[in-house]
Amino acid sequence: MKKYAGYVRVSTEEQVSGYGIEAQKASIESYAAAMGYELDRIYTDEGVSGAKLDRPAFNMLREEVKKGTYAGVIVFKLDRISRMLKDILIIKNDEFEPNDTAIISVKEQFDTSTAIGRLFFQMIGSFAEFEREVIKERMTSGKAEKAKQGKFAGGSAPYGYELKDGELLVNEKEAAVVKQVFAMRAAKMTLQAIANYLNQNRIPTKRGGRWSKVHIRDMINREPFYNGQYKHGNVTSSGVHQPILKTILA
Repeated sequence: MKKYAGYVRVSTEEQVSGYGIEAQKASIESYAAAMGYELDRIYTDEGVSGAKLDRPAFNMLREEVKKGTYAGVIVFKLDRISRMLKDILIIKNDEFEPNDTAIISVKEQFDTSTAIGRLFFQMIGSFAEFEREVIKERMTSGKAEKAKQGKFAGGSAPYGYELKDGELLVNEKEAAVVKQVFAMRAAKMTLQAIANYLNQNRIPTKRGGRWSKVHIRDMINREPFYNGQYKHGNVTSSGVHQPILKTILA
């Protein structure tokens, strides 16, 4: 008799919200026990988005499915496999079904080894993609609103600043370098000459690497930001972060 596998996944955001690995595992184990299925193992991807299929544990599971190892793969919800309908269909139609492997959802109560289960699978897959699009819209709207208020809307902190509790704080050591770079540029030094100067004086980039003229160009292009403005997408506002510069280059 073929065995069954479980698959669990949480993204970074879901880890924070408490949509946890252990709760998913417990649901899968309880379901398998109730159905009398032999659960071989549970594959786990932690801190990985459902927007992509290339995940370490999921790739291992897919390889086993191709070998015909499992009669079914049990998930807590279908969106643990993917939130993209096209990806869900690829997994089911091109990988699982040809190897007689069913997809079973504990919460949504379907099993694709049955006709009614396949119908529910299609419907729930569509809802999963719809939910993903709604989440994207909310995130975009939330970032735009933060930008309107002059607050940092996400991403890595620019050189000269560091992030603490979602707020940008001046990194005094880096801020001194920013001022020096703008002073050298005002003195008509080329971008490459400025990069060479920083490298010769063993001043690292934000990531600890060497400077290039591209790094310097990007810093110069952030001049409005260093003067207190904040821009995210098409939104420009007076930033709440402390400016490092007080004048704009001519």
